[in-house]
Amino acid sequence: MSLVLGLVQGWFEQATATLRTAAEASPTRTSWSQDGSTCVALQGIADPDKAELVEQVADRLRALAGVRWVEVNAALGCLVVGHDEAVIEAAELVSEVDDSVELVGLTGYFAETSVAHPASPGEPWDTWQ
Repeated sequence: MSLVLGLVQGWFEQATATLRTAAEASPTRTSWSQDGSTCVALQGIADPDKAELVEQVADRLRALAGVRWVEVNAALGCLVVGHDEAVIEAAELVSEVDDSVELVGLTGYFAETSVAHPASPGEPWDTWQ
């Protein structure tokens, strides 16, 4: 039984560390990081008209010390970055994406207000009977 408990505890610690890393990286940009791979959300990544700007952001990441590779994943809506965690941390990658988005002009993809969801309480959903 202690083996199972130890495995569950190890998994829980790894999961919470991953979530903590993502939360510390950016309060506005979704990201996750584990074992030298970081996925950083990039709004507009699937827009073919913005492909060149997205590639410029990816190129800026590729130029950083400790970055091994960068893949543009339009299906997930993120840049997936392979990196040496001893050289560059996830928070630094997220910060670089934030800076690069501003620099290349890939802005305007965040909604000014959140989109209502049918499961959310309040108007207009409470009026639907």
